[in-house]
Amino acid sequence: MEDADSLARHLNEEVTGLLRISAPVSFGQRILTPILSTFLQRYPAVNACLVLSDRRVDMIEERFQIAIRIGSLQDEGYIALPLPAYEMLLAASPAYLDKHGTPVTPADLSAHNCISFSQWRADHLWPLNGPQGLVDAQVSPRLTVDSGEAIRQAALSGLGIVMHSCVVLQEDIDAGRLCRVLPDYAPVSRPMHLLRLPNRPAPLVSAFSEHFMEELAKPANAPEPY
Repeated sequence: MEDADSLARHLNEEVTGLLRISAPVSFGQRILTPILSTFLQRYPAVNACLVLSDRRVDMIEERFQIAIRIGSLQDEGYIALPLPAYEMLLAASPAYLDKHGTPVTPADLSAHNCISFSQWRADHLWPLNGPQGLVDAQVSPRLTVDSGEAIRQAALSGLGIVMHSCVVLQEDIDAGRLCRVLPDYAPVSRPMHLLRLPNRPAPLVSAFSEHFMEELAKPANAPEPY
């Protein structure tokens, strides 16, 4: 036990320095920040700079050691560690549905105001898994925006129907501020990865990667299927 305690102290002493992390805004606020806080409490010699942005960052140019990426990956030469998929749902405010009606089939979405994320598919097709399998719903976005939080706020204001993360919208749905739309059709979940630079990771980067993946797998943090 003494040897184990000594080894743990030694490893903690090696985990030092400044950790720069990039992550999408909504995920960073709701999931990553609490996990990062527990990591900093565990390793008192570590400081962190967390930059939340929904744009795709250049890790080398902007000096990030770690980036959380949601969506398909490009061949950027980074090490990509797979994370649990980012589950999505469709939702709108009660006021919008009262005024414009509730879609019954994916085809009905083409007649509704939809709010779309600008970094998704340019053809504005929303892929949905339904009772008969995968269907692509054609939408004509009333608003296209590059911020997940802006999409949420637009939905809350009654502008239209959004396809967004369960993590981001579930609290609003539970509170009645938003209603699920087409609950029998689940948007295809988006892949999520932890990216690291291709060189051998420093103890600080390795320690955070392990801590993050362990914490994310816990039921309280893992994205839930809907």
